[in-house]
Parts: sequence; structure tokens; C-alpha cells
Amino acid sequence: MMLQNSKIRKKALESLDGNWGNAALMVVIYLASSIVITTLGDALLPTKEVTSGDIPVTVAPYSPFLNLLLLPMGFALTVMFLDLVRGGKLLAGNLFKYYKKQNVWAVTILSGIYIILWMFLLIIPGIIKAYSYSMAPYIVKDNPEIGADAAIRESMKMMKGYKMKLFLLDLSFIGWAILALLTLGLGLILLEPYMYSARAVFYEELKAERGMVDNKYEEVI
Repeated sequence: MMLQNSKIRKKALESLDGNWGNAALMVVIYLASSIVITTLGDALLPTKEVTSGDIPVTVAPYSPFLNLLLLPMGFALTVMFLDLVRGGKLLAGNLFKYYKKQNVWAVTILSGIYIILWMFLLIIPGIIKAYSYSMAPYIVKDNPEIGADAAIRESMKMMKGYKMKLFLLDLSFIGWAILALLTLGLGLILLEPYMYSARAVFYEELKAERGMVDNKYEEVI
């Protein structure tokens, strides 16, 4: 039987013991990279003037596409904490190790497209699908040769009956999120490692619950 969410959070904190500095550094590097990419996009890509009411506003409509460059780094940030909860170390260089992995690009882009398409229908189905696909990065991490569609399908099977549990785990951090915002967002640098670690523990617990052996599924019902 899976651990209660309170115990999942406790295991997450235990994995971060002695690793808070490196964990915060990983988040800072990711956020700094995001700022640099956005700034370069605004500076280098073509701009366009639009009118908001009677006020002309200059926008860079293509700069959001540069954020695609962050996808492999976001994937790395997610799965690095899986290494941590398994007793490994956080290494800054690992943030950039997945840029040459085609299935990493594919699974992040494809799951994002699917979620957006569901969001076009209704917000709630989009959120549900986001939770259905949430284990896909870990599945790719544990099965480096798996294709994007297969990883998404396995995540959907794995999360069947457990989406609400993960939602409640995420929701349990809302108090910490409010406190983090009161520090002008600086507290998020510590909150995000806590949340990433908790999700990684959730995956490990769910994997055991679903009967995976050597990172492969015996059977998923």
C-alpha cells in the first residue's frame, strides 16, 4: 500500500537533508536560464506593435517559442530529484545532459500539445490529463529507449486511480506556496526542490504499488 502523503513529504525532506544548497542552486540555474532566453528573445527576435485600447504596445510574438529550449532542462530538473531520493547526488552539469535525447524532446512537446488540446475543450479535463501524463518524465528516465507515445501511455496506466492522490499531494504545499510568495518569490527556490522531491517519492511509491520490477512493468491493471 502506498504511503500517506504526509509520509511522502517526510521522505522528500529526508532526501533533501544536506542537499538543500545544491537543490536550490539547480532551481536558480533553471530560472536564470529562463530569464536569459526570454531577454534574448525580446532583444533579437522581430517585434510587432499592437494596440491595447488606445495605447500602442510593442510585443515580441515569437519569443515564447524560444522557451522550447528550456524543455530538456525542465525535464532534467524533474528527474534529477528522482536520483536524489534514490541516494544520488545533484550535479549542475546534469541539467544539460538531455539536449541530445530525441525522446526527451518528444515526450515534453507531445504531452504539452495533448494537454493544450484538452484545455481547449475545458480546463478541468486538461488538468486531469496533466496528472495522467505526469509520470512520463520518470518513465523515460528509467527506460531511456522508450518512445514518447509509449511513455505517455504507460503514465496514463500508472496514474489510473491515483490522479487525485497526486493532486492532493500538490495541494498540500499551498500553505508553503503562500509563504514563498510573501518573500517576493524567493522562498520558491526552496519550495520547488521540496515539491520535486515529493513527486519523485510519489513515483517510487507508485512504481512499487503497480508492480514494476527493474524499472519495467510486470502488469498494469
